[in-house]
Amino acid sequence: MRLAFSFAVALMLAMPLRADEAPPEAAQMCAAFFEQLKAGQIKPAYQELLKGSRIADQVEDVGKLQQRAEELVQGYGPVLGYELVKVQHVGKNLCQMTYLTRSERAPVAWQITFYRPAGTWRVFNVRMDDRIMELFGK
Repeated sequence: MRLAFSFAVALMLAMPLRADEAPPEAAQMCAAFFEQLKAGQIKPAYQELLKGSRIADQVEDVGKLQQRAEELVQGYGPVLGYELVKVQHVGKNLCQMTYLTRSERAPVAWQITFYRPAGTWRVFNVRMDDRIMELFGK
């Protein structure tokens, strides 16, 4: 029985993701990030999300991301919640996940792009803005 369970888990891990599915590891990283944003912990949220990424070594870039997030929170209010609204894959090792965060005054779109050079997903790019109409193709 135990062997059958182990085999089933191994089989599920080896199966390729559908084009509209988020890699579980990347989705977990995003969930932790947005939970920290909800708690008002912007700097720690970015430190954790960017761990191991090429961006983490570029202190100025990390500072700009943190500053932009702080500006959005000041302008729209604290993050009340978040949801994954879109997943796009380019090949098997590049994935972009689009999230919406809710705040009192307006939603914010977050595009977090992940790259998997070997076996681990890492953040490749982060973009956030309030141009929500682009999500509707406008």
